[in-house]
Amino acid sequence: MKITYEKLMGCFAIILTVGVPGLKVVDQFLAADEAGVESFDTQTIIRITLYLSVAIALFFLVIVGKLKINIQILRAAAPFLILYTYYFVTVITLLPFSQQLSAYYRILEWYVFLFLIVAWLSATVFSNFRMFTDAYLKWVLVFPIVIVISCLVPFPELAYNLSHGNVRLGGFLFHPNRFGLISAVCFLYCYLLLENKGIKLISASFCLLLLFATYSRGTIIGLFLILIPILFLRSRRGLRPFFVVLTILVIASLIYFEDNIWLFMSRGQGIENAQSGSGRADIWAGAFDFWSDSLVFGHGFINGAKYQLIKYVSLSAGYRFPAVHAHNDYLQALLNGGFISFGILLFALTSIFRNLIAIRNILTKDEFLFCLAVILQILFAGFTEIVFSGAVVYPASLLIIMNVFFVNLRLNQRKLVNA
Repeated sequence: MKITYEKLMGCFAIILTVGVPGLKVVDQFLAADEAGVESFDTQTIIRITLYLSVAIALFFLVIVGKLKINIQILRAAAPFLILYTYYFVTVITLLPFSQQLSAYYRILEWYVFLFLIVAWLSATVFSNFRMFTDAYLKWVLVFPIVIVISCLVPFPELAYNLSHGNVRLGGFLFHPNRFGLISAVCFLYCYLLLENKGIKLISASFCLLLLFATYSRGTIIGLFLILIPILFLRSRRGLRPFFVVLTILVIASLIYFEDNIWLFMSRGQGIENAQSGSGRADIWAGAFDFWSDSLVFGHGFINGAKYQLIKYVSLSAGYRFPAVHAHNDYLQALLNGGFISFGILLFALTSIFRNLIAIRNILTKDEFLFCLAVILQILFAGFTEIVFSGAVVYPASLLIIMNVFFVNLRLNQRKLVNA
């Protein structure tokens, strides 16, 4: 099989989307109980080597004149480029010199990732959604699941961890919350895009099993809330009144079995822990207090919170609470760069919806619903996890690529119409 420039860029895109498995690369080079201590190991060395290799490859392609950029594709990525450029300014102006290096590197990662995506989708022609699925989407959905499942027997300590007697799938390789989100996106793919009913049923059920095995409460709640309108929109018009009645019955059942649901959600740590979101309520309260010290400009990308948030959260909780980020992407944006970065982030997120709506007539109904559901699922995850306001992590990386793909598809469809 001939390896073309487009295929090579696509392979890089898949690799950077999934990323290097491991917890510390997600936690900003920081172990959860080592606030203020940089921690480099094999994971971070591999990740740094990977991103620097891609950066060198892109630079070489520029030198030899191979790398071509479509301006409209670049515009699709521009809101996120502006966001990380502003974060670069916050590092220079708000962080002490000793804390700047790792923050600069994280911004470099985002630049490399974004320019790779722009280069790939400038050179690649996707005339329909299925081409994008075959070349990229199905691979980034399958790889994490294959990695975790393949390690269950030979390396169980990597594939899952124990939380007060409960096994949480994902473990060290992909944090259970991240793996839960990946499983939810994979479920949406199987349910909405697979055509064979037997394969759809088996694969969607398997993905739901994986999701529940992660005990990722936020993702489970988010998927349930998203599925209600998705199921309604996919139902036949004559069956919609029946669907409304069924939805009411399901909600009534959830209320009736409230105690059992809270028991599952508590993960063996008590109902109070579940109701506080595993201490997130204290983290958010401390993050608000910290942000109020610099409402407009924030405290500097990543490291402003990493080195100082622990003090505010510990005061809020009443005991030492080693929180290194806000566990909320929108709060973290406020900590990183105040109202300015929060406004840029909202602009970037609304651009994703605009680009999707622009191609609604190109996609099938199920393709459109899938894209919409994935966007909502990942943005909902932002209320409890870091998505765009920290390191490049999956599946935030997937959402950015889908956003740029929407523009790629619109441009290529326009060319076909005008041909």
